[in-house]
Amino acid sequence: MEVDGLIAADDGPGVALQAATRTGKRLTPIMFAAMHGSAETLRVLLEAGKGDTMMVFQADSQGFTALHHAAAAGSVKCVQALIEARSALGLPDKQGCTAADVAETAGHNECAALLRDARARAA
Repeated sequence: MEVDGLIAADDGPGVALQAATRTGKRLTPIMFAAMHGSAETLRVLLEAGKGDTMMVFQADSQGFTALHHAAAAGSVKCVQALIEARSALGLPDKQGCTAADVAETAGHNECAALLRDARARAA
Protein backbone atom coordinates (compact mmCIF):
# COMPACT_ATOMS: atom_id res chain seq x y z
CA MET A 1 0.00 0.00 0.00
CA GLU A 2 1.45 3.32 -1.01
CA VAL A 3 0.94 6.53 0.89
CA ASP A 4 -0.23 9.52 -1.12
CA GLY A 5 0.50 11.93 1.66
CA LEU A 6 0.13 12.79 5.28
CA ILE A 7 -2.91 14.63 6.54
CA ALA A 8 -2.85 16.74 9.69
CA ALA A 9 -6.08 16.34 11.61
CA ASP A 10 -6.66 18.95 14.27
CA ASP A 11 -8.86 17.19 16.77
CA GLY A 12 -8.27 19.07 19.95
CA PRO A 13 -5.16 19.94 21.89
CA GLY A 14 -2.74 18.21 19.49
CA VAL A 15 -2.35 17.53 15.82
CA ALA A 16 -2.70 13.94 14.68
CA LEU A 17 -1.10 12.72 11.48
CA GLN A 18 -2.86 10.24 9.24
CA ALA A 19 -1.49 8.49 6.19
CA ALA A 20 -3.77 8.83 3.18
CA THR A 21 -3.51 5.81 0.88
CA ARG A 22 -4.43 5.43 -2.77
CA THR A 23 -7.51 3.44 -1.76
CA GLY A 24 -8.72 6.38 0.33
CA LYS A 25 -8.03 4.68 3.66
CA ARG A 26 -6.84 6.97 6.42
CA LEU A 27 -4.46 5.30 8.82
CA THR A 28 -2.67 6.58 11.88
CA PRO A 29 1.11 6.14 11.87
CA ILE A 30 0.86 3.25 14.35
CA MET A 31 -1.72 1.51 12.12
CA PHE A 32 0.58 1.94 9.13
CA ALA A 33 3.61 0.56 11.01
CA ALA A 34 1.56 -2.38 12.34
CA MET A 35 0.13 -3.13 8.90
CA HIS A 36 3.63 -3.40 7.48
CA GLY A 37 5.07 -5.38 10.38
CA SER A 38 7.51 -2.64 11.30
CA ALA A 39 7.88 -3.48 14.99
CA GLU A 40 10.77 -1.10 15.68
CA THR A 41 8.94 1.86 14.12
CA LEU A 42 5.82 0.88 16.02
CA ARG A 43 7.69 0.78 19.33
CA VAL A 44 9.19 4.24 18.67
CA LEU A 45 5.73 5.65 17.86
CA LEU A 46 4.19 4.04 20.93
CA GLU A 47 6.96 5.41 23.14
CA ALA A 48 6.60 8.89 21.63
CA GLY A 49 2.86 8.86 22.25
CA LYS A 50 2.99 7.29 25.70
CA GLY A 51 0.77 9.98 27.22
CA ASP A 52 -1.91 9.46 24.56
CA THR A 53 -3.85 6.52 25.96
CA MET A 54 -6.42 6.67 23.13
CA MET A 55 -3.79 6.16 20.42
CA VAL A 56 -4.08 2.35 20.44
CA PHE A 57 -7.90 2.47 20.37
CA GLN A 58 -8.26 4.52 17.17
CA ALA A 59 -9.89 2.63 14.31
CA ASP A 60 -10.01 3.04 10.54
CA SER A 61 -13.18 3.03 8.43
CA GLN A 62 -13.50 -0.78 8.76
CA GLY A 63 -13.09 -0.62 12.52
CA PHE A 64 -9.54 -1.99 12.39
CA THR A 65 -7.23 -0.78 15.14
CA ALA A 66 -3.45 -1.05 14.94
CA LEU A 67 -3.83 -4.41 16.69
CA HIS A 68 -6.18 -5.67 13.97
CA HIS A 69 -3.68 -4.52 11.31
CA ALA A 70 -0.77 -6.26 13.05
CA ALA A 71 -2.83 -9.45 13.41
CA ALA A 72 -3.87 -9.35 9.75
CA ALA A 73 -0.21 -8.95 8.77
CA GLY A 74 0.84 -11.82 11.03
CA SER A 75 3.43 -9.70 12.80
CA VAL A 76 4.05 -11.36 16.16
CA LYS A 77 6.46 -8.58 17.20
CA CYS A 78 3.93 -5.84 16.43
CA VAL A 79 1.14 -7.75 18.17
CA GLN A 80 3.37 -8.16 21.24
CA ALA A 81 4.26 -4.45 21.25
CA LEU A 82 0.58 -3.50 21.06
CA ILE A 83 -0.35 -5.94 23.83
CA GLU A 84 2.34 -4.34 26.00
CA ALA A 85 0.88 -0.91 25.12
CA ARG A 86 -2.45 -2.13 26.53
CA SER A 87 -4.41 -2.29 23.30
CA ALA A 88 -8.02 -3.41 23.65
CA LEU A 89 -7.77 -7.15 22.98
CA GLY A 90 -11.51 -7.76 22.64
CA LEU A 91 -12.44 -4.71 20.56
CA PRO A 92 -14.36 -5.85 17.47
CA ASP A 93 -14.12 -4.34 13.99
CA LYS A 94 -17.26 -3.43 12.03
CA GLN A 95 -17.73 -7.11 11.12
CA GLY A 96 -17.63 -8.10 14.79
CA CYS A 97 -14.15 -9.66 14.58
CA THR A 98 -11.48 -9.19 17.23
CA ALA A 99 -7.81 -9.01 16.32
CA ALA A 100 -7.49 -12.69 17.30
CA ASP A 101 -10.32 -13.57 14.89
CA VAL A 102 -8.61 -11.60 12.12
CA ALA A 103 -5.29 -13.38 12.75
CA GLU A 104 -6.97 -16.78 12.76
CA THR A 105 -8.90 -16.08 9.55
CA ALA A 106 -5.67 -15.00 7.86
CA GLY A 107 -3.93 -18.20 8.99
CA HIS A 108 -1.62 -16.44 11.44
CA ASN A 109 -2.07 -18.99 14.21
CA GLU A 110 0.86 -17.79 16.32
CA CYS A 111 -0.61 -14.27 16.47
CA ALA A 112 -4.08 -15.64 17.19
CA ALA A 113 -2.76 -17.78 20.07
CA LEU A 114 -0.74 -14.87 21.48
CA LEU A 115 -3.83 -12.64 21.43
CA ARG A 116 -6.14 -15.24 22.95
CA ASP A 117 -3.61 -16.00 25.71
CA ALA A 118 -3.17 -12.28 26.49
CA ARG A 119 -6.93 -11.80 26.63
CA ALA A 120 -7.37 -14.78 28.96
CA ARG A 121 -4.63 -13.41 31.28
CA ALA A 122 -6.27 -9.98 31.31
CA ALA A 123 -9.69 -11.36 32.29
